[in-house]
Amino acid sequence: MGYGFLVPGSNSESWTLKHYGWLRKQTISDPVDQETFKEYLQEVIDQQGKVDRYDGKIEEIAAQEAYREKVAKLRCFRGIETHTALSLITEIGDFTRFTTAPQFSAFLGLVPSEDSSGKREKRGTITKAGNSRLRLLLIEAANATLRSDRYGKKSKRLLARQKGQESDVIAYADRANRKLHKVHNHLVSRGVLSNKAKVAAARELSCFVWGMMTGNIEGRIVLAAKQQGKESV
Repeated sequence: MGYGFLVPGSNSESWTLKHYGWLRKQTISDPVDQETFKEYLQEVIDQQGKVDRYDGKIEEIAAQEAYREKVAKLRCFRGIETHTALSLITEIGDFTRFTTAPQFSAFLGLVPSEDSSGKREKRGTITKAGNSRLRLLLIEAANATLRSDRYGKKSKRLLARQKGQESDVIAYADRANRKLHKVHNHLVSRGVLSNKAKVAAARELSCFVWGMMTGNIEGRIVLAAKQQGKESV
């Protein structure tokens, strides 16, 4: 049953230290419900502890010489943190095995399916072929990027990640951010559902990731409309 507890503050979904402190102070009149609440809360705390330990281990691996430079470059993108960066690097290995950015997007299953017959071409949903885990990570990264309405303003966290990087690397990552917003906003304005537009933004992000990892950051990494169904999904 509900007890009508109201979480202080405007964001009840943010599990900060303050929120944990508030939870620990809550009491329920029924002793059985109180014990159940305490067990649930302790389980959440234990699971968060495991996540924190694994995050620490991931940070240690990312700091190794084999990964450090590549991870640092990928973290210049808004929406890409250490876990996503290291996952891309370790699972893809040699990015140059994909000769173009669209090939890399196709490997991730982020390109539209196609049903063609003669002169008729019909674009469908994304193929979802290839590496599903990396595809989902890039969709989440694109979603995180698009949450910022003011894409020209950088957070302190992003500025810290970009600190020490070459100016052209930072400029390239910033261009990716602007491009993702442009693609998403354009599709939404055409009536495309927001979730589909986010997938299109993830496809664009994958192209920028390929460019960063292969050193092709000077060229304009864009999926041509004729290749990708006019940015439809």
